Amino acid sequence: MVKSLAPIVIVAALAGSASAGTYVGLGIGKPNVSDDGNDEYATSGRSHRVMLGTRFGRISVEAAYTGYDVVPDGGPGPVDSRSLSAALKLNLPLGNDFEAFARGGVLHTWIGESGASMGMSGNGYTFSGGFEYGLDLGLARAALFVDYTRNLVELSSDNDMRVLDQTASQWTLGFAVFL
Repeated sequence: MVKSLAPIVIVAALAGSASAGTYVGLGIGKPNVSDDGNDEYATSGRSHRVMLGTRFGRISVEAAYTGYDVVPDGGPGPVDSRSLSAALKLNLPLGNDFEAFARGGVLHTWIGESGASMGMSGNGYTFSGGFEYGLDLGLARAALFVDYTRNLVELSSDNDMRVLDQTASQWTLGFAVFL
């Protein structure tokens, strides 16, 4: 019975055009980072995210640049972490201009000491879930959003001598404008 209802639920979720168009967004947050040795890193400052996406009904294709600084336990100082991601996003209306969303995709991450060349890089996956509130600004549509993002990346050093699995999670508060 459940298997026969799944296609109906999927079609109903994707049906209709809630909105469409290209959007840009900015977000800030606070990251939490650990590696495969379960080492926690102290974060220094805020994370930032810049997004560019195109929405087709309830589905969006989104690219993002995310960055933050962390301080490894016993490390030399702040480490820059920068990621580029590409993801699909599904929005589901909740009513009164509120929507829930889920996002999933791939990313590439670079890390290294602040001000130095990046010492490690690697590929991985990004997953997010959150809520947004649509705004009508008269000349443009916009949205306020909050989300929780989890990035899973396998990093290797530039000389392939060291491999590290990194998990980064962060809450982000942001604003997007449809062009």
